[in-house]
Amino acid sequence: MKLKYLKRFLMTLTFLSGIVSAQNSVEFWITVKDGANSTDSAKLYFGNHIAATYGIDSLNSTIKEKQGPPPGPGFDARWVSIPGRVNTWGLGLITYDFRYVQYPSIDTFALKFQNMEHPEADFTFQWPDRCYLYYRCDSMVIVESSGKIPKVNMFDQSSLVIPTAGDSGINKIFIYKYGMYLEGWGDCAVSVQNNALEIPPEFSLHQNYPNPFNPATTISFDLQRRSVVSLTVYDVLGQEVSRVIENQTIDAGVHEVKFDSRIPPSGVYFYRLTTHDTESGQMISQAVKKMIILQ
Repeated sequence: MKLKYLKRFLMTLTFLSGIVSAQNSVEFWITVKDGANSTDSAKLYFGNHIAATYGIDSLNSTIKEKQGPPPGPGFDARWVSIPGRVNTWGLGLITYDFRYVQYPSIDTFALKFQNMEHPEADFTFQWPDRCYLYYRCDSMVIVESSGKIPKVNMFDQSSLVIPTAGDSGINKIFIYKYGMYLEGWGDCAVSVQNNALEIPPEFSLHQNYPNPFNPATTISFDLQRRSVVSLTVYDVLGQEVSRVIENQTIDAGVHEVKFDSRIPPSGVYFYRLTTHDTESGQMISQAVKKMIILQ
């Protein structure tokens, strides 16, 4: 038991020390549009900031939270208070909603939207892709409280359409965010080491290095032709853990990408690389290798 508590203590110290050296915030965004008018759209930002509170931080110019005016009859989208908590936001926040830093971080964001002039309008929501989210939190989901819209895993898709939202009586969604990485690793692009005079003679997936590893490892592969590439990590049960590269067109050459293991627990994993033809979409080749994470 003592070892367990010591580990938690060390994790907390690591987190707190990381705040000092890392960025001051971890930021996400979601775009809201309706089909009534091309100008009916808003991009809303949310997340965590070391200087934020639960409420309006209007005195902090970097957080930029601002209470909105009463919504008009047309398009409107804003952050509103969470049921069961004291409402310090009045009619809601325009554009920005940042919460205080806590560990572990479990945050709920309520987004209200409407167009009373066009209740028949479809509402579309878009947010960053899996790569962006993965390096900033553990998981994130959208829930519509009436149950008319199934829960959405935001890691599995990057958009949601609610048909005839007003006529359906739907005007609010909840975003549940679990975990927080202030470092904000957002660069998931493949680091390419390519010499045009030395095109690899064949497709090859190399063993990751280091292996075993903690917290990160490098996976390299050779492409003898320009291809659409996917690199996916699975656990021993065959369940997907991470889409390191997803349908990315990459030129011939020697390539490498880093995989971070802060989310998956210790154990044996497999990574699979597949390539497809850029014109026909047919699979060209695939390969699988094993790696070990030691947390």
